[in-house]
Amino acid sequence: FTLLSSATVDRSTTDASFASGGFNFDNGDDWSSMLLTNYSIDDDEVDTHQFSLSHELDWGGIASVRYDYDRDAQRAIGLGLNYTNECVNFESELLRRESVIAGAEPALELKISVELGGFSQGRGRRCG
Repeated sequence: FTLLSSATVDRSTTDASFASGGFNFDNGDDWSSMLLTNYSIDDDEVDTHQFSLSHELDWGGIASVRYDYDRDAQRAIGLGLNYTNECVNFESELLRRESVIAGAEPALELKISVELGGFSQGRGRRCG
């Protein structure tokens, strides 16, 4: 069980200030979950909630689900699948994100990341 907290000022797009807090639970075996809340210091209200749940599969993969809630409505829900061994790191997520613009259609995002390893001549990790 881990308690998470942070404070952030977003100067890249606005001067918005946020405080974040949450809980992370990992049973040390195959399940983990996280609940995170962002509080807008400038607007003096809760801005977003995020919940994620993941399960390590028998063959070494990880399946996950994510749910984002933004003030008054669901903003995103997604599924992910990850796999890592000494030769490859594969991460994927399918996310359905609601638009903040009224009347706009939701967007589907597919994220895929593949990292290959074990091809070094030195002391790095090796495949096979």
